[in-house]
Amino acid sequence: AEWPLRPGILNNTVLDAELFIDGYKFFRKDRNFNIHGEEHDTYDKCSGGGGSIIYFKNTLHVNLVQSFYNKAPDSLAIEIDSSIGKICIACVYRSPNLSSLLNSVLLSCLKDICNESNSFETLLIGDFNLPNVSWETGSLKDGKSDTSNTSLVQQLEFIDAFNELGLQWSLVNEITRCRMVQGVLQESLLDQVLYTNDALVSSVKLLSNLGKSDHVSLKIELGISLIKPSNQNEAVVSTQSGHYGR
Repeated sequence: AEWPLRPGILNNTVLDAELFIDGYKFFRKDRNFNIHGEEHDTYDKCSGGGGSIIYFKNTLHVNLVQSFYNKAPDSLAIEIDSSIGKICIACVYRSPNLSSLLNSVLLSCLKDICNESNSFETLLIGDFNLPNVSWETGSLKDGKSDTSNTSLVQQLEFIDAFNELGLQWSLVNEITRCRMVQGVLQESLLDQVLYTNDALVSSVKLLSNLGKSDHVSLKIELGISLIKPSNQNEAVVSTQSGHYGR
């Protein structure tokens, strides 16, 4: 069985019935197009993309991580029992249009669910939009941050936090998004799979784009089994992350 995790286009105009997949349930987090910028009186106009959804087999017992859901922009997380205890799986979309305030909020939420004092392990999957990060070195590509460049400063904050949390990641030199910009092919590694325990992930495969997306899809083979309630013993063995229509 597979779990699709889909950062894409979700807002209150998309009905639950339009998202139905037979045999699956889901949790969704819609994009708020007028999300707060700084404190109360400033708003950033965001792009048409955004929002996340996690599908799971309807035979599984899954809990929404409510504290993460309430705070993290465009992202959500679930908790489920596994062969190594409880695990948290988060679908993350970090919009490049997020204000400094909301970048800090998202980073704080990620730190909370990846904290080593937690009683569960964590798997983060999604579009982190960190094009200037070298995943080979775990630092910015130019080796230093231009403090006058807000985007670089924010990307440095994220990769520094991932290092401090002891997170491991799967993708290093792969390309997860291709698009034409003024006639020039732009290739980037924007999507990533991060985890607190290397037992969580067995392999990550890049699959073809879905729909009109300029992102590839990711299929993650779990190195653990997920526990179903009652006497059902069929294990979910892989997770799929896709990007649609952005």
